[in-house]
Amino acid sequence: MKKILLAGLALAATCVLVSAPAAQANGDRNGRCENGDLCLRYNSNNAGPWMDYWTQDMSHHDDKFFSSYDANGNAVKSNITVGNNAAWAKNHTSPGGYYARICYNSNLGGDCWNLAPGASANLPSWLKNNNASNTWVN
Repeated sequence: MKKILLAGLALAATCVLVSAPAAQANGDRNGRCENGDLCLRYNSNNAGPWMDYWTQDMSHHDDKFFSSYDANGNAVKSNITVGNNAAWAKNHTSPGGYYARICYNSNLGGDCWNLAPGASANLPSWLKNNNASNTWVN
């Protein structure tokens, strides 16, 4: 009876492991502007170093833009801080998804600007090179 019970438990554990959902393929700040990310660029018109955010970030001043890829395809960080240095943004969520909110101050303070799902644009003049935090809103 114990052997049958143990075998049943082992089988149940195996089923749970096999049916567990796959880990999210996207990564926060992994240097790839993927579906679900907010991407910020150093220059206007989708040019220059970039940063990708999957989650909210309360202070862009701790982050560095990515500038290139190494021989293994990994993104390499630059020495340029994201805070107060972004000029362009793309919201890589699908239509009907979340708006990307980019704020003037850290901790989502000050004036904020919302970028619609799927949209990309140069930051408005008052926010260009004055960005400090971001989040997602309905």
